[in-house]
Amino acid sequence: MLAGVRARVVIVYLAALVPALTMAALQPVWSRVDESQHADVLAQYAHGDIPIEGVTRLQPEIVAVDETTGVYRWCPPGSCPAPAETDPQAFVAPPPDASSAAKQAWTARHLWGFSYEAMQPPLYYLLAEPDWLLGARYGSTLGAIYAARLFSALISACLAPLVYLLALAIRPGAQRMPLVAAGLASLVPGYVLNTTQISNDGLAAVLGAGLTLAAVKGVRDGWTRPLAATCGVLLGAAAMTKLTAVGLVPLVAAAFLWPGIQPLRSRLAYGTFAAAVAAIIFAPWLLFNLHAYGQVVPSRPTRALLGSVFGPAPLTPSYLLASARNAFDEFVAGEPFAIIPFTRFLVWFAEGFILLAAIGLWISRRRFRLEWLLLLGATADFLWVLGTPYLSGVGGLMPGRYLYPAAAAAMVLVAAGIEALPLLVARAATATGGAGALLALVLLVSGPFGLVAHHEAVPQAGAGMPVHAHGDTAGLDVVVDRIATGNGGRTVWVHVTVHDLAQHPVDFPPIPLAATASGDVLHGDYSGSTPFPERLQPGESRSGWLHFVRDGRSPLAQIDLVYSPVSSDGYASIHTLSLIVAP
Repeated sequence: MLAGVRARVVIVYLAALVPALTMAALQPVWSRVDESQHADVLAQYAHGDIPIEGVTRLQPEIVAVDETTGVYRWCPPGSCPAPAETDPQAFVAPPPDASSAAKQAWTARHLWGFSYEAMQPPLYYLLAEPDWLLGARYGSTLGAIYAARLFSALISACLAPLVYLLALAIRPGAQRMPLVAAGLASLVPGYVLNTTQISNDGLAAVLGAGLTLAAVKGVRDGWTRPLAATCGVLLGAAAMTKLTAVGLVPLVAAAFLWPGIQPLRSRLAYGTFAAAVAAIIFAPWLLFNLHAYGQVVPSRPTRALLGSVFGPAPLTPSYLLASARNAFDEFVAGEPFAIIPFTRFLVWFAEGFILLAAIGLWISRRRFRLEWLLLLGATADFLWVLGTPYLSGVGGLMPGRYLYPAAAAAMVLVAAGIEALPLLVARAATATGGAGALLALVLLVSGPFGLVAHHEAVPQAGAGMPVHAHGDTAGLDVVVDRIATGNGGRTVWVHVTVHDLAQHPVDFPPIPLAATASGDVLHGDYSGSTPFPERLQPGESRSGWLHFVRDGRSPLAQIDLVYSPVSSDGYASIHTLSLIVAP
């Protein structure tokens, strides 16, 4: 029996390796999910440096790949401007007496050039470093990138066998349910996409799965000192990989408090021992942070750097709902969102699959025992992720990869719910779900990975109607002389001429903020516009069309254009230029 389980575990792992290795090899360099910054940590280690958040800038070999791929920030090449300064080592910071707004504007513009994943715990990078060095030795930087991706793929595929074992621990003797759970771990597009890059997300998911399995075994069979030590090692290692794994602490605590065959005093003693082991593993990173940043977790430098782009999250139901929605969508379809063809249909399909699983779980709720522990753990981790912006001070909608530490618990629950449905429904759902996930992966690897920017044909020079709007600030002179519309007024083209009248370079947003007098927002489309730069040199002038798409259809009586921030003094100060354009 044991030999049979081991053989199935090996087969499950080998099956999961196929999509993982395929995705690691075929997805473009770079992924826009901060892969260059994760890779830079490995490059820093290779140079014998330990990166410091807010101080260390990208190594030249990483910037060289940025230049080759055209991926500097979080957008496909051609859909946003290239940085005005493409050598982070040449960045000149604002004067010390510059306003906080000016410093924030400078940081937002230059964020791409910082090694901002330096705030991450180091375990993934320490484990991946030998592969990086080996790849760099035999294949330069590109070889190092693919070697590190190979490491990520080998690790991320471990989730499938761990999920299989977790399902067996919950339902001993089950045949189909563990395979369904392992299939989810192998084929969910978001997981396969995001964990096969240079990223710590896959290792966090695998360690979270191992931790969940240890917790379930402790509740089911009783705690022993070796099992408690294993639990502590996995918890410490998970926290040393990614702080989002701390969301599993409620699951671990509940596992030691869960009523079982052992007295409470014994379970508390084992739990204390596990916590001590985890603390010993986690403590070195905390001590390093205390030395480097003056605090155990580098929240202040992270907030100062990443918070310049992702400001504090509002404590509102609408934000929490949008964040939860985004986390679910990206858990299923990956990040950046919508790079899989027909992503919205994929998400709808996943919602239907989850709904069926929820119905199955409700039907079988009276038979729940260890399932309650998984449900508690998955829920607590989800709430932890939603609360993360309020603890870090760095906002934005929460990505699905933050939920990966609880992926094993969630996938086993979904498989258990499907298993509880009537046999024909369960089989149909399983077959359809597997086919849908596999099709999504095939579409992804055979598609452009969202890297093809849509280019509109700009109007002719004399198109549209003549208008006149003029303004200048801090040496930036802007003239608007024509407007053209299309698609029933939904598409708007604005012809502008920008000129640097200052004696210094002027930085400005190539696409200004725009809205109509009635409040309709005009969404700027850089890829469909004349490619304006982020910086003009003294005396330089550029002319061209700006492309906007608006939501409403109200009469286009007036357009408000806002250029902000504008700086011509090295961000000692920033300015705003507003123009009112009337057709």
